[in-house]
Amino acid sequence: MLFHSRHRRGSYPLAPESPVPSFLRWAALGLGVLIALYLAGTFFLRLFGVGNPIRHSPAVLSVEGRGTVNVLLDEGELQRAQDGMKLYPGDRLTTGKGTHATLRFFDGTFARLDEQTELHISESALGAKESTLDLALNAGVLWIAVSTKKSFTGSISRIVETPFATYALTAATEALLSPMRASVFAGEGLGVEITLRGVDSAPIFVGEGQKIEFPDKDEIGDDLYAYRTALDPVADMMPFAGESRIRKAMLTRTAATGKNQDKAEDILSGFLMVRTPAQDELIASATVKVEGVFGEGVSNIKVNEYDAILAADSKTFSQEIALPAGAQEFDIAIVAVNAAGDILEETRRTVRREFKAPDPPTITSPANQGQTWRTGKEELVLRGKAPTGAVGILVNDYRLQLFSPSKGEWSYLASTRLGNYKFGENIFSVVAIDDAGNKSGPAVLKIILGEGIEGIVEEGSSLSSISATPETLPANAPLKHGSLIVTGPTAGGVHTATGSEFLIEGTTDALTASIWVNDYRLQLYAPGKVTWNYIANAAFGNLKAGKNVYKITARNAKNEILDAVEYTVTYNP
Repeated sequence: MLFHSRHRRGSYPLAPESPVPSFLRWAALGLGVLIALYLAGTFFLRLFGVGNPIRHSPAVLSVEGRGTVNVLLDEGELQRAQDGMKLYPGDRLTTGKGTHATLRFFDGTFARLDEQTELHISESALGAKESTLDLALNAGVLWIAVSTKKSFTGSISRIVETPFATYALTAATEALLSPMRASVFAGEGLGVEITLRGVDSAPIFVGEGQKIEFPDKDEIGDDLYAYRTALDPVADMMPFAGESRIRKAMLTRTAATGKNQDKAEDILSGFLMVRTPAQDELIASATVKVEGVFGEGVSNIKVNEYDAILAADSKTFSQEIALPAGAQEFDIAIVAVNAAGDILEETRRTVRREFKAPDPPTITSPANQGQTWRTGKEELVLRGKAPTGAVGILVNDYRLQLFSPSKGEWSYLASTRLGNYKFGENIFSVVAIDDAGNKSGPAVLKIILGEGIEGIVEEGSSLSSISATPETLPANAPLKHGSLIVTGPTAGGVHTATGSEFLIEGTTDALTASIWVNDYRLQLYAPGKVTWNYIANAAFGNLKAGKNVYKITARNAKNEILDAVEYTVTYNP
């Protein structure tokens, strides 16, 4: 053995004994074992986080807006997020339209998601020596503010990864980040370090007061710094960033006091801060409510020259204004003035109308929309149904006063005595209006008031084509010559017309039982009536360009001819 003296057991010579004492050799062996155990233990402790004790720390969620915020918990099922819930590494968060969400992490960092943004918490780990905050921004816009106060020891790595770039954040960073763009409002040192994916280039830095926006990956040149520019303190301060600062301040105060903070006057750095509407917000209603807070020295807020309602205790203001119908974009100017009327601060918002025309109404009586109805009635009621969401019905630009949206039906009186109905062709266009003032397409019904069989007129038919021609009627000489007279449109027997429609009218004897025009019997003539009329209309087929001869005959109860005249019309369209 190495550590035992060899005893002589034969006549052969022995090696010289070791000059090192046995106990020293044992001590060296023990020291070597201890060193090996230490090195192995350190390796395994670091491997399992024991050397740098790590605690996975949750992020506290705050939800705002009327839309939907969904969360996918550690690759589980998608569910609706709740205000105040805690999210851990592996959880995903998505915001819907018109909705924002804010996360507060273990190191005091705030991350606020703009609408339609998706964020994945890759890592949120607090360690004794090293800590990690790693987020994946898959889509949308993220406002992030790194705390300047350090509540733990050791170093921390803060990373935001996107499908295109990786952003490494320094302390005190405030930035707006998206996959292809970064705006850095504040930050220490060189600023945000950006590494592009799939681009053979060294990392670049975007410092405080700078922004960078990349083109498509295929268009990126060799000099990445060519895309870096200075921030415009006015144009680049998006409303989302300003709102995020207010939200962070409110949540910080809430965490410190344990009470919800509804007032923001002490957070305001200037004279005016607009909360709603957001820039380029899509408005579905006919009005928009402008709300915000104001600072000391402000005596009035004007919203597009209208005086806003001020709440002195909370230093908030509000004003609802109507959006013009048909406008796609609408500018709003919000101005803070002092007691002397001097402008202290002005800001603007542009909102866009969400135009969705309602469905058109239907016409059910006396015929359906798209049809042509012939009648001799000088007064009738149009009826139909209103689409869902309609708050008003227009008939030929007249808004019905008695329409009730809850009933979903409408009616309209057409009458010659009211002036909204005349002999000849009448076009009724019916339109629905929603609560935003949007108009539907028209439902159209054509009604022909005049002689003829009452009913639907098929396309291409005429007055004469739907009336019966008598086969056997007396052809006697007139019994009362001179009793049938044409009085209009020109008295006598000749007329020249330029319009496409006119009324032939006249008088007859009291013994008249029927009036015929070119073998067509006037349907509205009542026996014994001494006046009569007939509509000549190019659309009816009884008036054509050039010479038109109308043979008019009056007959008695025995169908005998009382009198007959001819009326010649020259039509020059």
